[in-house]
Amino acid sequence: MRRALVSTIVVLGLVATAPAAAAFAGVDGRVVLSSGRDLLTVLPDGSALQPLTTTPGVEEAQASWSPDGARVAFRVGTAGTSDILQVAVMNADGSGRTVLTGGDHHNSQPAWSPDGRLFRHSLPGSELSGDIWIMGADGSSPQPLIALPGDERYPALSPDGTRLAFTTHPTASDVEIAVAQLNGGAVTAITDNAVFDSSPSWSPDGRRIAFERGPAGDDPGNDVWSMAADGTDQRQLTTSAGLDEGPAWSPSGARIAFTSTRAGSSDIWTMASDGSDQQRLTALPGTEESPDWQALPGTPAAPVGSAPSNDTVAPAPLVGAARQSRAPRLSVRLAAGQSLRTLARRGLVVRIGCSKPCRLDARLLLDRVTAGRLRLAASATVGRASRTLRAAGTAKLTIRLTRRARARLARVKGAGLTLRITATADGERRSAQRRVSLTRTRAALRR
Repeated sequence: MRRALVSTIVVLGLVATAPAAAAFAGVDGRVVLSSGRDLLTVLPDGSALQPLTTTPGVEEAQASWSPDGARVAFRVGTAGTSDILQVAVMNADGSGRTVLTGGDHHNSQPAWSPDGRLFRHSLPGSELSGDIWIMGADGSSPQPLIALPGDERYPALSPDGTRLAFTTHPTASDVEIAVAQLNGGAVTAITDNAVFDSSPSWSPDGRRIAFERGPAGDDPGNDVWSMAADGTDQRQLTTSAGLDEGPAWSPSGARIAFTSTRAGSSDIWTMASDGSDQQRLTALPGTEESPDWQALPGTPAAPVGSAPSNDTVAPAPLVGAARQSRAPRLSVRLAAGQSLRTLARRGLVVRIGCSKPCRLDARLLLDRVTAGRLRLAASATVGRASRTLRAAGTAKLTIRLTRRARARLARVKGAGLTLRITATADGERRSAQRRVSLTRTRAALRR
């Protein structure tokens, strides 16, 4: 979905890859993404949507922020054709558009580096011909950087500029993630298995890499994972029924943006870096994909870490995050086929995942109703449920309404509620909150 199989990758001033690369440390700015054939940006809370490109007959995609957040590199091509793709750059407001590459090879998937631009360079019509090249920030002196047998994609330079992570595709059935030392060291595959591993994205502290894993490219079974920079301590972060792909770490290190089809369309979602608190960022008509996160000047707050596994020696936790890192991780999913009618009859059914044995407590609060008198105080608790998980896993909770709420909600056309869930384990708590929008025939989780 997100990426052309035949393309070129470029490295610019500091690295940013074209779905994502390294997250440059700073304050979390705007998220750039592809929407249809254009690029737009949005604030991390989903507000202030702004178009960057509106070029008839031209398709822009695979956008990547410069380290200072002042420019955006992206792939450009003629919409609806297989014409040669090129890498372009523009200012953060969409002005100053300049095409940097040319020639008869595809150039795409731009990523910023400390001293130039990385990109993917490949032969038209050949799916496994891509190599990683580097050029100056003005497009000068393009030259190969990684040229292995098969195909290399999605370059991502570590925040310190010493290591390059990328997808290696030696054969049609073998797709792994590798890391190359840029001081002349060997290339090391940090995944080696029978599944599809791709699209590496460095955390801003350089300790972890987020990536996508699943049966094959663009498969609904793909999810977002993270691992230590050496390939150990691999953790699954998403478990949705749709395709989750293309992770991009926030500059603060606290959240990860990614593309997901879990809600029936391709949208941008964000989550905490440990996989909890998954929220939809965009829900526009058409297809949104390939997020990348702008770094703004400033010192970010220390992100919440996640607990290391018992058999892995992990880096020391970030200052201020040690206590939070022991809290259980949560995932929340609404059971299918629910509506206001089913809510009034049997309550709200949710599936909650907890990363360790824990006590789950859920509250449902009423926010608003449509086409009916409220007759209940706003934010009133209309249902509760609790359950103890004796092992890490997923539990089904049915939150039954109070008698009064059931009678009132059975007569309205729509309602908005807030679902609050708290997991307690080993004296530590993790909370998650979701908005639930219901009509007579449908229920959906929202931010």
